[in-house]
Amino acid sequence: MKILTEKLTQASNQVIVVDHFNVHANDRTYRHASKFELLDTLDLQQVVVQPTHKDGNTLDLVITRSNSCPSSCLVDPPNVISDHSLIVCKFPSIPFTVRRVTHTCRPLKKMDLVAFNSVLISSPLCTSEDELCRMTAPELFDVYDATLRQIIDAHTPATTTVQTNEKLKSVI
Repeated sequence: MKILTEKLTQASNQVIVVDHFNVHANDRTYRHASKFELLDTLDLQQVVVQPTHKDGNTLDLVITRSNSCPSSCLVDPPNVISDHSLIVCKFPSIPFTVRRVTHTCRPLKKMDLVAFNSVLISSPLCTSEDELCRMTAPELFDVYDATLRQIIDAHTPATTTVQTNEKLKSVI
């Protein structure tokens, strides 16, 4: 339950947890029933309200965010296929965010090292030693950064690609 709680607090999207919890959710006097009080804290709701086991207890649960409950939740009687019920829930369309990841890279392996070396040697980093000696550390950093960016941009232009991930992911 601790791992589930950690995952649920990290999840910002819609959540649907379905499992055979083997906890009598219908009996508030059951020794583990207090764990269900945590659902309210996490803005979650257990939606199965009738027995799911042949002995009359609700052991199989469907837990969702309070704002994404199923439009219907049917519980077939137990002992048809097993000693547990089949639970069928219908959920409204669940929107999800399309995750876009932007990658920027440079083809450094394709860079002409002879040309790069030639431009670097003729740059302010290598030609004006007296001027560099009079600069402060922040000024030196700025010259170094600006010069190398300009040379790298000229020899290996950056390319940017966008990848989308449209699949819903299971967090557990």
